[in-house]
Amino acid sequence: MPPVRAAAAQHCAAAWDRAHVWLAEAPPGVQPGAWDVVALAALAAMEHARRHLRAAIRPAAAEGAEADATGAAARPQPEVGSGEEVPQVEMAKARAVLEFWQRLRGFAALGVPRRGWDEVGSDHPILSVADGRMRCAHPAGLDMDGEP
Repeated sequence: MPPVRAAAAQHCAAAWDRAHVWLAEAPPGVQPGAWDVVALAALAAMEHARRHLRAAIRPAAAEGAEADATGAAARPQPEVGSGEEVPQVEMAKARAVLEFWQRLRGFAALGVPRRGWDEVGSDHPILSVADGRMRCAHPAGLDMDGEP
């Protein structure tokens, strides 16, 4: 399961898949306005991590181009999911999860929006409203004040 999806799935019992995120379609039992925030946070977090990953591997890609130009053998890159992933990929996964939750916490800190959140109660997954305050679920095992 992709890292951001796994992070959110621990707080959302509804069955959902990639299409729910990419198309911002709320799964059953999830209020559409709240899901829009979750989907946008997930997409933004993945893009943020992708940019950092690309910046991290550019020097390695430049090294590979120089090796090709000089005739030296380029180092083969392991396939994602092979168990031999480069540390940058693992770092990008961790960065995406942390960024996802930070974005949701940032949204919750803004308070309850004036309209469209009437159906979001205290038992709503991921983002909830209780006692007139917006709350964000706390991800298990994640230091929200740290950097991956």
